[in-house]
Amino acid sequence: MEKSGQLLLGENSLPNEDISKHLDHFILAKDFEKITGCFGLEVYGEIGFLRSLAVKTAFRNQGIAGVLYQECETHARSIGIRGLYLLTVTAEAFFAKRGWTRIDRGDAPEVICRTEEFKGLCPPNAICMRKRISRSSKDWRQSWN
Repeated sequence: MEKSGQLLLGENSLPNEDISKHLDHFILAKDFEKITGCFGLEVYGEIGFLRSLAVKTAFRNQGIAGVLYQECETHARSIGIRGLYLLTVTAEAFFAKRGWTRIDRGDAPEVICRTEEFKGLCPPNAICMRKRISRSSKDWRQSWN
């Protein structure tokens, strides 16, 4: 994933310098063996930082970004994440449709403010967004039994 993922992120003008540190929580879309899209999650206890949503140009407008997003949020829930944060320059509307709220960068938790993307890999004009997520409905039902 690392080399082809870095290329995909570069093609989409997304930071990729620190990608090797966070590969454990990256979700990939593939067409046979070629990566067509990716989305990543940095995990900090019950807080997650979504990053690097990218789809190759030839595969856009086919719902791949939505599937990657849903898989990433489902994965975050499954490992106990309760709050998600992200920075975006171009995808605010995409995330707003999925329940994300724009916040001031200064309102992000300290652990998120210390990420490489927050400290400088993303431009200062990147929009900060937040979403609270709850347990999956399966987990919720089990907690009442």
